[in-house]
Amino acid sequence: MAREQGTLETYNPWPKIGWGTAAAIVVVSAVLGFGLLGRYQQDGPTLSLWSAICRGLGITSDTAPADALQPPLRTPTRIAWTSATLDQIAAGSNSTIFAPENGPGVP
Repeated sequence: MAREQGTLETYNPWPKIGWGTAAAIVVVSAVLGFGLLGRYQQDGPTLSLWSAICRGLGITSDTAPADALQPPLRTPTRIAWTSATLDQIAAGSNSTIFAPENGPGVP
């Protein structure tokens, strides 16, 4: 019996199958992540494919006009930062806030 291959060569298709599968997973993930899912935003218009890719990479595409409608700003807190509130913060503890009748565990 004679070998048709060289002494150090073996035929093993699994490395090619593994690398091909890994490359296919990376390509499908990139298309789904940047192209499909990145186009849809909460409370905003659907992005173009180029804008979605740029946003996914963390850069701006600058394709929309500057006067495009923006969603209204949301106030993150209901505290009114007046001068009286800032004075209370600067003064430290306030007897009306830290009174024992306001609840257990309050100093």
